[in-house]
Amino acid sequence: MLPILRREQITPFVRRLGCRCPAALFERIESGIRRRCGVDCQRILIGGRLLIYVVPAALAGDPVALAPRLLAAGVAERDREGFNRFRLVLLGRVEPDAALALRRVCRGRVGADARAHLHLIGG
Repeated sequence: MLPILRREQITPFVRRLGCRCPAALFERIESGIRRRCGVDCQRILIGGRLLIYVVPAALAGDPVALAPRLLAAGVAERDREGFNRFRLVLLGRVEPDAALALRRVCRGRVGADARAHLHLIGG
């Protein structure tokens, strides 16, 4: 089962990611479960600007293979819908070697796109 963030948990969670969006944007939060790249994730949209996919690392299978596809899907949705930023969050324990590989692979995928970010939040 996919653990999801409840509405009251979303703002502090997003702030923990480093979001400095104005407080007014957090008055409009959309959240739901969506299937992306063959895995269920929590899709969060803050103020019609910040798009976030939260994926439990345990459900990601091979996160090194999945994360670049999720990043590409999120960036495509961000661009198609006119959002400002996209953040992919892998939630839970990722082995240190896999975390290094993830950062390397995703850095290559995101490149100079300063509006897309990967976050690994361990458990």
